[in-house]
Amino acid sequence: MASFRTTVALVVVVAAVAGSSRVALGDEVHEGFQFRGAIGGGYVSDSESPDNAKVSGGGFGFELYAGGYVVPGVAIGGMLGGVSAPGPSVSENGQTVNAASGSSLTSAWIGPYVDIYPDPVGGFHVSLALELARLSVSDGSGTTEDSSPGWGVGAGLGYDWRISGAFSMGLLARLNYSSASLSSGNYTEHTVVPAPNRTTFRCTCTPKSVPKTDGFGTGLLLAGAHYESLLPFPLISGRTTS
Repeated sequence: MASFRTTVALVVVVAAVAGSSRVALGDEVHEGFQFRGAIGGGYVSDSESPDNAKVSGGGFGFELYAGGYVVPGVAIGGMLGGVSAPGPSVSENGQTVNAASGSSLTSAWIGPYVDIYPDPVGGFHVSLALELARLSVSDGSGTTEDSSPGWGVGAGLGYDWRISGAFSMGLLARLNYSSASLSSGNYTEHTVVPAPNRTTFRCTCTPKSVPKTDGFGTGLLLAGAHYESLLPFPLISGRTTS
């Protein structure tokens, strides 16, 4: 994680030097307070060991960002997001089945981010985040398996179209990856075995009592609104509001 923080710091410094030299008075630059809310489609995939199973599915995703621009075009702040996939598929031993009705796979994350517009008056931007994430698997019968919080990283590309001086609409594509573990204790192991007629497969659930590690990733394609204002941070932006 130290190398990740160093990389982010270098990117911010380079972007700040390059961006600040390209801003002209009168331009509608990205500065001040930043808020972004976005919703859309998402995909979550969980690889589990030691049982070497995979649970994955698509569903609904969202993200929220709030921060401020340290220089025009470079914002830092905090973000949170999540993806919930109803009825995910379960793969193990080379076989795949759909999970039981009412089951779901959910990932949620929170952490600091940096959002960089290479052109402080343009719409294209790149985001990086250090995230504390958690995974939850529900089998549809009221039993839920939760991972411990685990650290991960996220990255995204987006483009905003300015609607007015303060508001923009845009698209955002994001990828996240985190690793977490379950402490020793009973958990549900999904095992796919042939049904008696040999033409279909069924999923059995067996209690286990060993540590398990989850590596889970998410992908999102979101559309949302972006708001910027000089009012909260006139000193940070380097301009006055008068």
